[in-house]
Amino acid sequence: MRHSEAVSWVLLLALPICFGAGDYLAGQYSKTLSPWAVIAVASVVASAGALIWALHDGKLEFDGIVLVEGSISGLLLLLANVLFYKALATGKAGIVGGIVTLSIIVPVAFDMRQGTLPDSTSLIGILAIVLGVIVISQPRSLEGMSKKSLLLSFGAALAFGVQFVALDRVSATNTDMGVVVQFATAAVVVAIVGLLLRTSGGLRRSTIRGPIFVGLLFCIGGLCLSAAMIDIDISIATAVLLTEPIVLALLDFAIRRERLNAMQSVALVTVIAGAVVATIG
Repeated sequence: MRHSEAVSWVLLLALPICFGAGDYLAGQYSKTLSPWAVIAVASVVASAGALIWALHDGKLEFDGIVLVEGSISGLLLLLANVLFYKALATGKAGIVGGIVTLSIIVPVAFDMRQGTLPDSTSLIGILAIVLGVIVISQPRSLEGMSKKSLLLSFGAALAFGVQFVALDRVSATNTDMGVVVQFATAAVVVAIVGLLLRTSGGLRRSTIRGPIFVGLLFCIGGLCLSAAMIDIDISIATAVLLTEPIVLALLDFAIRRERLNAMQSVALVTVIAGAVVATIG
C-alpha cells in the first residue's frame, strides 16, 4: 500500500467519527437549543470550511445548475437535520441512526426509475437494511422510545435520501461549490426564519460554542472525505461513512449510559452490514 493511500484510509476512517460525533452532539444541544439554531451555526462554520477547500482546489466557479441544485440540496439537508436532531434529542441514538440508514434506498429507487437496476449484491444489502429496520422499530425493541422519535427518524431518512439525489446531480458539475451552496443555503434560510420570528433559538454567547464545535467536526469530516477520495473510490468512502450509527450508539452509551439490548444490537449490525454491501455492490 502506497503512503498516500494509507493516509487516505486513515482520513476515511475519521469520517464516521467526525460526522457521528457532530450529529450526536447536535442532537444533545437540540435539547436546550432549537435544532434550527444549531444547524444555522454549524452550517456557517461548515460552509466556510468548504469554501476554503474549494479555493484550495481552484473550483470557485459555479453555474446555474450548481446554484439551483445546491440550494435544493441545502433545503433538504436542513429539513433532514431538523428531523434527525429532534429524534436524537429524544430517542436512542443507535436506533435513530439505524433507521436513518434507510436513506440510501432512495437514490437506488431513483436510479431504478431512470432505468438503472441494482445488481443482486445490492438487492441483498437493501433487504438486510429493511429487515434490520423492521426488527429495530418493533414496539418490543424500542423500550420506551416514543413513537414521535420513531416517526422523526423515518422522516429524516426520507429527507436525507432525496437530498442525496439532489447532491449527486450537483456532483456532475462542481461538487466543492455544490457543498458550499448547500451549507450556505441552510444557514441563510434559518437566519431569515429567525429574523421573521424574532428569535435566536436560545443562542447566546454562552451557548454558541457547542454548535460551533459541531460545525468544525462537519468541516473536518468534509475535508477528510475530499482528501481521501483522491486515492479511494466514492463507493468505498460512502460505505465507511454508513458505519456512523455505531459511533452514535457508542457515544450514547459513553455519555448517557444508554444500552442497546441484544435484539437491537443484532438489528443495528444487520442494517450497517446491509448498507455497506448495498453501497459497494
